[in-house]
Amino acid sequence: MNQKPIVLHCAIHSGNYSSEGITRGFKENGYDVIQLNWQEWRFSHGIESLRRELIRLAQNNNPELIFLHIQNDGVLDIETIKSLSSVGLTINYTFDVRSKEKTQWLYSLAPYTGLTLFACKEDVEHCAAIGIRNTGFICSSCDMELYKPLLLPEKIKKQYPEIIFIGNNFDNTNLGFEGSRERKEMVQFLHDEFTGRFQHYGMNWAQSQIINPQQEITMYNSCKIAITQNNFKRYGYTSDRLFRIMSCGAFCLSQYYEGMEQTLQKEIHLDWWRNFNDLKVLINFYLQEDEERRAIANIGSKFVRENETWGNRVYQLKKMIQQHEQKSNS
Repeated sequence: MNQKPIVLHCAIHSGNYSSEGITRGFKENGYDVIQLNWQEWRFSHGIESLRRELIRLAQNNNPELIFLHIQNDGVLDIETIKSLSSVGLTINYTFDVRSKEKTQWLYSLAPYTGLTLFACKEDVEHCAAIGIRNTGFICSSCDMELYKPLLLPEKIKKQYPEIIFIGNNFDNTNLGFEGSRERKEMVQFLHDEFTGRFQHYGMNWAQSQIINPQQEITMYNSCKIAITQNNFKRYGYTSDRLFRIMSCGAFCLSQYYEGMEQTLQKEIHLDWWRNFNDLKVLINFYLQEDEERRAIANIGSKFVRENETWGNRVYQLKKMIQQHEQKSNS
């Protein structure tokens, strides 16, 4: 009897995010999963203890893959990566995007890592330009067992606005992402244009509320239009907000990102905007076209739930690993 391959998954379970969708994706692709909640361990025992625990779990379980979903500088070091890589193929993955300066820690670890995966093509190209070729691009996804269509009573749906945006405000914070000001201006624009019909949610807004995943799912199942906006403009990069919206069956009006049309079709799976005037025109159109809006939302939801899951991403990763191994052996 063949034993399943093992993946050691260094996972995130913090605040309103959980890596369960990724873990499930590995299981769907035939892996047994050993999971370590790295943030909880770090906060309880410290970084040095976390590094030792990762190495201990790897050496005791001999995983084929070590999947490090770590998105913070200062957690990993070269010696830990070397120790893990001596046991199994070690993969460092982030589905966040940052400036080159704030991504330097990933670049510096990449030569010692089996494979480093980024959420945009620019990081892969930058690594190639400085001689690092064991990298790849994989888009984010979401836990589609959690984010799914619900049959809600109309009295529940009527508690929420027709148009929503769920995202944190980073303007004038120590993060200060390049699209933070645009997000703040977008929210104000939508309030001005659609007073009483639009609402925003998330952290650091003057008048908003922080919501948990179940509230988010209810909102996406209740609204007519859910909007996306990305704090970074990179090829192939979108926040997992897009997949949460579409997986819930909501109509997604997404900010365009370069390469979007490679996977998603305009006016079939969703629609997209490039500037605030586009956004206004499209909102006005789709608020009046109920049948078309609902048809696009249904087709889009079915598409992402069949083609953009974490199971699909892990399958893509397996193909990437095979290609990487073939190049290494040639």
